[in-house]
Amino acid sequence: MHSPYAYPALILLTSTLACAVETASVDRPFELENTAERAADPLDTVCDVSAQVALFDDPVACTAPVGPSWSGEAVFQGSAVPSGLRRYCAYSFDGSATAADVEDLEHAITTRHGTPFELGVDCQAVEPQNTAITDAIGPDLHAFFDWMSGHITADQAQAAVQLLTPAPIHTAVVDTYPQHPVAPPEPNSTHGPVVASVIESFLCPSGGCNAKVRTYLGLPRTADGLDLTDGGQVGRQSDLARGIFAALVADQASGSDHLVINLSVAWEAEEFGGMNLGDMDPAARAVYDVIRVARCRGALIVAAAGNQSGISCTGEAMAPARWEGIAAPAAGECTDLGIANPFVDPVAGSRLVHAVGGLFGPNTPMANSRGLGMPRLAAAASHTTASTRQGLQLPAVRTGTSIAAAVTSATASLVWSYRPELSPSEVMNALYNSGSVVSGVASDFGAGGPVRRVDACAAFNHAVPAANLPCQSTPTVSLSDLVAGAESAVTVTDTPTMGTLHWCFDSCGNPYTFQALSGSAAECEAAEPDPWRWLTSPQPTRAGCPDCVLTADSTSNQASALLTVGEDFEGYDVLAAKLEVIDDLGETHFFGVTEKDLAQSAVEPTRTAAADYDVSVPLDGLTPLRAFILLDFEEPSTGEYVSTRDAMIVRVE
Repeated sequence: MHSPYAYPALILLTSTLACAVETASVDRPFELENTAERAADPLDTVCDVSAQVALFDDPVACTAPVGPSWSGEAVFQGSAVPSGLRRYCAYSFDGSATAADVEDLEHAITTRHGTPFELGVDCQAVEPQNTAITDAIGPDLHAFFDWMSGHITADQAQAAVQLLTPAPIHTAVVDTYPQHPVAPPEPNSTHGPVVASVIESFLCPSGGCNAKVRTYLGLPRTADGLDLTDGGQVGRQSDLARGIFAALVADQASGSDHLVINLSVAWEAEEFGGMNLGDMDPAARAVYDVIRVARCRGALIVAAAGNQSGISCTGEAMAPARWEGIAAPAAGECTDLGIANPFVDPVAGSRLVHAVGGLFGPNTPMANSRGLGMPRLAAAASHTTASTRQGLQLPAVRTGTSIAAAVTSATASLVWSYRPELSPSEVMNALYNSGSVVSGVASDFGAGGPVRRVDACAAFNHAVPAANLPCQSTPTVSLSDLVAGAESAVTVTDTPTMGTLHWCFDSCGNPYTFQALSGSAAECEAAEPDPWRWLTSPQPTRAGCPDCVLTADSTSNQASALLTVGEDFEGYDVLAAKLEVIDDLGETHFFGVTEKDLAQSAVEPTRTAAADYDVSVPLDGLTPLRAFILLDFEEPSTGEYVSTRDAMIVRVE
């Protein structure tokens, strides 16, 4: 029996990190401790033992209360639940459970059911991850992304429809937004609507088509609790499992020929839930088994490989994308799960899921790629524009493997709708074989082979040669054009100078350098990122730095970082900025800017309008590869402390 303190994986959204609200009283952010105003052990906050999942050897009925304070219910509910999923029960404690309470639960379950079981805590986490670029360069970014992804135009879609009649494909986005929302003016997270919008833009480029792109709630919790109406920011593993099953049930009534499930969520299996099937905790196993059930019913599952975030020090891919290394279930496995007449993919070596990594340029991983998290399939992931839809009131620009997964799911749905006789693996082989090789980037896990970039137009032509759609071979906008556009949109102030350089170690024991401006006393703790930060506090969907560009000049051995404080933070005090640069050797460098530097005086600045800064950074021989800007704000009237982290566009001259 597993210990109740064997923590399952954390469910994370997989677009680029942005804002995290904390409630510390702020004087100078460089003097704050990383654990300010949080529980003594953040693990107790993220993995509250008051929520447990049990996995039984045999199907059980688990709806009755267990003891005076524990209540139990089936993880998967309804008449359509196969026997393999009726082995999972979720238990909730009325109040805050202790270790003794969990022991009481174990005893009560043993007494009630008399069948072997495993018990583990059901963790939850929040990591809505966003970045934004203002309208000044939005159109150019959009054009660059369209070329990178092989986006289908309205004319191309019309030509395809005239050639063949597409079959109805159901694309399920299991994420932060409900299936039948009340249409809140501002949902708790726009992550799900953004992912759905990106998929719709590929399948309905002219708008108004009949593609079945639907959202399902897999992350239904906020800091205030469960919110089934407006959606959530936090997801337990059992929540995600239920969301996937809801998509399966809905698909049976949708009238679609095929189902594509988009999972732009992830967790760090090495820290939570177990790396392998033999040590996987019950809550993580519930997600694994419902994905197997989906595969046995012929669904195609696309999963984001994950971003560089969280508490794991390995840099490996996150689950469930890392399960690409597991074969799709054979007929006998499907039968054991209770699936009659299962679908079995005819392609040898078929995968359980198809993992997707993120790219910024044709041969450049996105800024926050995980060091060992690149699968054989990658897609455009940086700075895409999502159009308004239900749950998304304004256009949004986003970055992350969430977007790469959305591009891949959309392309798979497009190909499948015109070639419905293909199996899921045959569809994904069409995407892979038609993709462009990503030069200089190797796959780290999964099916293996050269990394290829998903190109929707090329994949369609590969699957439907008679269409012969004219695909765009070269971009109309270059990286230099993007940077020039951002530079022209920024009005800079005087540049501060650098102070003393310190050698430091991060929470994983890796060395990094930190250099504060103007002789500030700030040292290592001021720069080191808190590994729990993004898991313990819900984040707003605002971007602190809408136009963020790092231009490195190898001749002068200097870099210029353009920092723009966005309109969303008008009226906030700009307390500090930290520039995080990862060089081509994989080493990390932090540069800190205090409020004194930003104000160019000893008085703390209060910004009532957008403000721009040009920070000169000494390179000391390093070549920037990726960069982030971290901004600290305080709302003067409430004392709300907000920290934002946004990916920057990097150019080396």
